[in-house]
Amino acid sequence: MDNKLTEMEIEEWKDFSNHMKDFKNAGASVVGVCTDSHISMRTWMMSFLQGVKFPIISDRDGDFSRAFGVLKVKEGHFGAARALVILDKEMRMVHMSLHNEYTRSYPEQVVELIKHFNGELSGSTQSRSSNSTIPALPALPASKKVAMWIVDCGTLC
Repeated sequence: MDNKLTEMEIEEWKDFSNHMKDFKNAGASVVGVCTDSHISMRTWMMSFLQGVKFPIISDRDGDFSRAFGVLKVKEGHFGAARALVILDKEMRMVHMSLHNEYTRSYPEQVVELIKHFNGELSGSTQSRSSNSTIPALPALPASKKVAMWIVDCGTLC
């Protein structure tokens, strides 16, 4: 909740932006959520986040972050934990992972996870961006296929 973006966070958001075509091909959309004001976000979008291709919405009142259980309140100030959330078409959460200021998500791994949920991949898959392996996951029923993934980056806010 320090209102400062780290280089890693900027790199992460730009990396996801550079993989928008991969998300679209997987049938997913990317939305950024931030607990700072829309004015601050607009300033960031015109400076160090210039060129980010996904929408970023303001969660200034914290309702969105609270709904996912990632709202952090300290001495009257609030922000959100850095979280990656995957929702199905009915907007129900099917996956959530939390990150600290030293870790980040990689779009290639998230696309692979979405494909697993949608039954497009079987067995475990070696991620091209790292040495980690995504374990075999059961596919969701057809009515529950993933439609969107959302990142909520609290240290950004």
